[in-house]
Amino acid sequence: MDCLAWQLKKRNETSKAGKFYHNTTAYYNGYWNANEIMKESLMQLRLANNDDYNKILEVEDFVSVDNPKMVKGDMDRIIEKVSTVAQLHEPSDWVDDCYVMMAKAQYVKQEYETAEETLEYFQEDFNPSNPYGRNYKSKKLKGKAARKAKEIEKKEKEEQREQKAKEREELKKEKAKQKEKDRKEKQKERERERKEREKQRKEAAKNRKKGIKETPKSKEQEKLAPETKNTETQETKTPEVAEAPEAYKPIEPKTPEKDKTAYSEGLLWLAKVYIKRENWFPAQMILEKLKPEMLPSEVVSELAPTYANFYIKQKKYAEALPQLYNAIETAPNRNLKGRYAFIAGQLHQELKNTGDALKYFALADKYTNNPKMSFMSEMAVAKNGLISGQKTKEQVIKDLEKMLKADKYKDLKDQIYFTMGEVEQSQGNEDKAIVYYQQSLNHNLANQKLKAEAYYNIANIHYVAENYLLASTYFDSTRMNLQPEDSRFEQVKKYTENLEDIAYNISLINYQDTLLYFANMDEDSRRKPVYAYLERNQIKPKSDQEEPKSIGLSTKVIGSTAGSNFNNSSFFAYNSRQKEKGRESFNKQWGNIQLEDDWRRSERAFVATNGKDDFGQAVSEAEGTSETVSKDAYEAYVREIPSTPMKEQQVNDKIMSAMFTLGKLFRDKIQNYDKSAMTLENMHLKYGPTPYELDSYFYLYLDYLDLNDQAKANEYKDKIIRKYPDSKYTAILSDPDFYKKLRLQKDKSEMYYQTIYRLFENGDYVKVVSAVQDASNVISADNPYAPKMGLIYAMAKGNTEGKEAYIRELNKVVSSYPNTPEQLKATEILRFLGGDKNAFLDVKNLDKMFQRDETSIHYVAAVTYNVNDDLLTNFKIAISEYNKKNFKQERLQLGDATLNIEENVQIILIRKFDNEAKAMDYYKKVKSELAEFSGNADFIFDVLPISQSNYRKMMGERSAVGYRSYFETNILGQ
Repeated sequence: MDCLAWQLKKRNETSKAGKFYHNTTAYYNGYWNANEIMKESLMQLRLANNDDYNKILEVEDFVSVDNPKMVKGDMDRIIEKVSTVAQLHEPSDWVDDCYVMMAKAQYVKQEYETAEETLEYFQEDFNPSNPYGRNYKSKKLKGKAARKAKEIEKKEKEEQREQKAKEREELKKEKAKQKEKDRKEKQKERERERKEREKQRKEAAKNRKKGIKETPKSKEQEKLAPETKNTETQETKTPEVAEAPEAYKPIEPKTPEKDKTAYSEGLLWLAKVYIKRENWFPAQMILEKLKPEMLPSEVVSELAPTYANFYIKQKKYAEALPQLYNAIETAPNRNLKGRYAFIAGQLHQELKNTGDALKYFALADKYTNNPKMSFMSEMAVAKNGLISGQKTKEQVIKDLEKMLKADKYKDLKDQIYFTMGEVEQSQGNEDKAIVYYQQSLNHNLANQKLKAEAYYNIANIHYVAENYLLASTYFDSTRMNLQPEDSRFEQVKKYTENLEDIAYNISLINYQDTLLYFANMDEDSRRKPVYAYLERNQIKPKSDQEEPKSIGLSTKVIGSTAGSNFNNSSFFAYNSRQKEKGRESFNKQWGNIQLEDDWRRSERAFVATNGKDDFGQAVSEAEGTSETVSKDAYEAYVREIPSTPMKEQQVNDKIMSAMFTLGKLFRDKIQNYDKSAMTLENMHLKYGPTPYELDSYFYLYLDYLDLNDQAKANEYKDKIIRKYPDSKYTAILSDPDFYKKLRLQKDKSEMYYQTIYRLFENGDYVKVVSAVQDASNVISADNPYAPKMGLIYAMAKGNTEGKEAYIRELNKVVSSYPNTPEQLKATEILRFLGGDKNAFLDVKNLDKMFQRDETSIHYVAAVTYNVNDDLLTNFKIAISEYNKKNFKQERLQLGDATLNIEENVQIILIRKFDNEAKAMDYYKKVKSELAEFSGNADFIFDVLPISQSNYRKMMGERSAVGYRSYFETNILGQ
């Protein structure tokens, strides 16, 4: 019989014994082990977590690790275990937990796209409200639960009956009371009428005695009489009061039951993934859906922090603070409470609420058991105490000096000195700040992030003070220590590149000046100072002397500038390849240590510099020969010292050339017009007429124009016209119509373009338009200057006729001059006008950033720039209709993501394609049918086939510029 019953069971039905087996095996053989691995891995990540306290901390305490792949192997084991459980033990109650665990492992590995796919499947398939989902439960109760529900229902009905009977009884009493009241009122009325009749009767009797006849009643009175009599004798029946309807009682909403499945936890992790991928709208929808009262306690403790992170990543700090307050209350341990309090302090600091910042930094110090966070809380309290005025600078410095002497902070002296530097810098004491920052670097053993901050602050101080040689050195050190993903990395890189040539020429001038200084000494008197100089600077002499190459004229003058190249110098400090080779050799032996005086000594003395030349003092204090400078090195250097007037003139020529080059660089590279003018004028003051006089006069003319010193500008303008009447500068400065005469000269195209460019720079856009239109007689379509003229014409049109004309002419440049720099520039401008603020970003090392993989899964990303929601929705609909019409069999799906929230760069993701070839087929068809694909959209957008790995990298860059350039060069170009 039992065997027969077993055979009659449905195939998809599991017995109680089978259910018990699957649950037990799934939990202990799979989920429990995976959960233990996850706990150990998170503990490992938390120990390796390296927070950057100079930025707002991450809400999660396990993501700021230098090597997130350190637990990749463990995460892969977790995924393997829970995948096995999901396949072999599907009837168990732990399958949903396994899917969540799988997504968590993918999240910890920072594979956010994969985690998103897992959780989106989970969201649909394990929804308890989905009748076709795995977690759906029938609402029909059985067994004890059904009997209990019936008893509750019976009791509720009995209570309702009793309530209704009570209400009827009260209504009956009310009716009887009203009836008695009406009877008494009528009785009083009859008594009044009787008294009135008695009074009338007595009055009539008196009148008869007096002989007064009674007035006969009218017919109407006779008619009314019987009615009155009838009223006296009859008792009016009291109308029955209609039974009042029951009062409306709103149905009280039932308190939602706590989710006993893993569904709410999965939704929370899906929200976390959306936040990482900057999908703000779906993240917010999920977070609003999750109510604390329906969540398990372990999920409740993560809800508020996730909500806070949602706002912080969007820089909505005011909205994030209430969530952080809740997070502090619900955090399961003191360290997390301290972390959330510290972040709250940082947000208040960003919002300039120094009082509240002090409060929460102090609260963080109270809660946390993390020594580093406790220490940083004290540092923050010190800085905010100064900002808020609760402490003076002297008090703060004194407190920090006490901390320097405490044993418990002996390993944190680098951070204390850095904070002291910040305090001094905030008070405008840059020299003292540099001293403290340098001390921070001296005591910094392994904190690369803090080292980068110290270098960065010193570099900026020197840059503002116009100590460009030192600024170049420190910006270069900053770039070596700054993480590439840091938002300041590109800025620092630009500073380093711009200052490189400036620093070279400053060094060259200093070096040649030193040679002249020693040339004025006899051999005996210069021995000691030369040894001291060589020891101090560790200089290796040059084997030969080469004239540095001069760079071209200002881009503002002609429109193109030749680059500086000093690699031909044999002196090691000016040869970039030799410097890199030397740096690598040095690092192999000594490590990446601070470049400073006495760096080899264990107790090295600290020498602060403010960028001033202290050479004279070093020379005067030098004693004897040096232990670190060989005799050969000394003699080789002495041979470079000019010993004849001719050699001295060669040195002066080098200084003169470097000063001229430096004057141009100050203008062209860093737009320091004052420094440019000062350098060029000093050159003239020192050397008088020079071979660079004409060009330098023109630079001085431009500098003083930009400095709004019209008198000085006119002075140099007059000098050019007077001394060089036949120069091109004189023609430009003295004859605004000079371009009409250029047709008679040999190099008409170049000169014509130069003149028109100058008109454009002066803002004479109407003349530019007229001149370019006339240029058709001078410059043919195949002339190399034709694309330049087309681009400058488009710019002039944009300035005179507006955006539509600008776009129209730019499109002509794109179509008329393919494969030219002007076409690329026009394309970038069109993208910028379409909303892409990063259109002009120059991204390098693309081959290192992106890798081509022709066999992996691909997507196609449609990227829009600053498009409003309505247009974006229409764009999605158009793409969806296009796919249904042309790619129905492929069953393509659409997704969306925010690439950059500040600039409103959105992605519509078409997925997925088996390989690059299929994605490219889709791309080519789309490009040939753009109007149909976009629904005739009138805004700029990009269509980019992209592999999964490159897509993740592009999302990490928060810009499509880099990948677009890589795609056009490495994939489309081939």
